[in-house]
Parts: sequence; structure tokens; C-alpha cells
Amino acid sequence: MSALTNDRFRIMLEQITDPVSYGALMTMHSDNVVDFKSAQSSYADNSE
Repeated sequence: MSALTNDRFRIMLEQITDPVSYGALMTMHSDNVVDFKSAQSSYADNSE
């Protein structure tokens, strides 16, 4: 019930149901798959 009165949730729903946004989401590809070790290493390098 609280989700129905939550402004941030309402805005998110409006954005994902917008045809332009939906089209952008559908054209995203998962070509950039990164394994956990690479992501962890990259995160460690960037956090120093």
C-alpha cells in the first residue's frame, strides 16, 4: 500500500512504462559481462 503513495516509486513506474525508456532498456545488450574477480579488482583500484 505504501508503494502506491510513494512519489519515488510513482516516478520510477512512469519512467519504465514510457515507450522511449522501454525501447532503450530493450536495446541494451549484456555484452559487457564482467566476472566477480575482475569487478573486485577494478573496484579496489578505483577506491585507492
